[in-house]
Amino acid sequence: MKYQLYFFLLLFLSLTACIESEKKILDNRTDKEIDSLIQHHKKDLIFMSFWSNMPELDFKRVVNIENKKGLLSDGKFNFKINKNFCSISVYKDEENVLFDIKQHGKYINLAYIDEYWVEKQSERYPKNDGTFKAKYYNCIIESLIEHFDSKYERLVNTDSNLVRKYDFFGNLLGLGIPTWKKTNKNENDIIISLGQNVTYFDKKNMSWHRETKKNKELLAKCEVNITFKSYQTYLDEKEEKRNKELLDKEIMEFEKKKSKEKNDLL
Repeated sequence: MKYQLYFFLLLFLSLTACIESEKKILDNRTDKEIDSLIQHHKKDLIFMSFWSNMPELDFKRVVNIENKKGLLSDGKFNFKINKNFCSISVYKDEENVLFDIKQHGKYINLAYIDEYWVEKQSERYPKNDGTFKAKYYNCIIESLIEHFDSKYERLVNTDSNLVRKYDFFGNLLGLGIPTWKKTNKNENDIIISLGQNVTYFDKKNMSWHRETKKNKELLAKCEVNITFKSYQTYLDEKEEKRNKELLDKEIMEFEKKKSKEKNDLL
């Protein structure tokens, strides 16, 4: 038994060493080789130099390449807010919003998540609220919408007037998930989707329960997700959704028929 444990331990260490060795070999690829890999996937690119179903190691290396080109900043995408469009005052250091870039199978995702915490206030007599910060968050979203509307064809919610209405929590009413189609002449078309969620505490309407952490409390939070995928992926997903709806409908009709047959026996 003792020797078997030693054997399995040695086997595990050997396999681990092989895997690490393989990783080192892949990591030793030059920037020129990574550039060649990007060119090889040129027709599959869905955002910058990133393509669908990228292996994690390739994704990390392409991030490094984009950092060196200055297109990314420490692996983040820099988006500049259009303050004139939003018509609100924001601090100078808040003009640039940094998005984390991630890869999820067939999608490339840009994510911005921020929370506005302050010193804990009186539950009964709060001095501040999150209204101003929510306006700043919505400024980011509206700037993104304006940017994409100015460049690409809107496929969902084409009535731009809808994006000026807000619900109690600060979300843009009628927005849903706006989607754009980016048409490329010599490459695959790209679909861009914008998901957003803004919540904040308003001292005039205290229905939102403020989250607390030690001596801090949360007054506003924002999450923005921009998803890039190929147009073919978009079409495949629509077809898959349609087939599922048809199948669900058939199952429902079958269950109704079965139920009726049972009732007829009573």
